[in-house]
Amino acid sequence: MDRTRCVSFGIALGSYWKGSRPLMYLYCIANDQGLCKFGFSREPQRRLRALQTGSADPLFLVESVSVPEDRVREYERVLHQEFGHLRVRGEWFRCTPEQGAGYLTWFGIHYLST
Repeated sequence: MDRTRCVSFGIALGSYWKGSRPLMYLYCIANDQGLCKFGFSREPQRRLRALQTGSADPLFLVESVSVPEDRVREYERVLHQEFGHLRVRGEWFRCTPEQGAGYLTWFGIHYLST
């Protein structure tokens, strides 16, 4: 995946996010070795910089979707369960950046748009 084309954006799904509910983001951060990290953060770009400090490989933010803060941990757990068959270790999964973006988009459509 061309890292210069990777962008982070929140997908506005339904009216659930309207109002004063604080937002968090589920994100996909990838490296060039075929690994993606699925996690959550209030500021995915800041999280990327923090992870980059401890990584020998260049990392880049592939995708992010907005979720309500009070449900972010639940959604992250479900996301990890859905793609558990790809888990390498912890929050890192064996998939390309394109696949990671697709998985996060699929997750948003199936779990967050109701």
